[in-house]
Amino acid sequence: MKIEQNSIIWGALKLGDAQVATNELLVLEPNNSSHYNLLINMYAEVNRWVEVAKIQAAMKNLGVEKNCPGSQLD
Repeated sequence: MKIEQNSIIWGALKLGDAQVATNELLVLEPNNSSHYNLLINMYAEVNRWVEVAKIQAAMKNLGVEKNCPGSQLD
């Protein structure tokens, strides 16, 4: 079945790709807050606040913190 491409499909693919990439990065560098923040920002962009809260809670439980709040440096 062919599906016409639209912004919803591409948006879902972009977020899905980010989830896969972030999960792989978290295996390699589980304490790097940048990886979590990348996914948080993408979820926030599409108003998926439940997922944002889950990631923030996971970061808190794992003790992962951003070393330099407000900057891109960890």
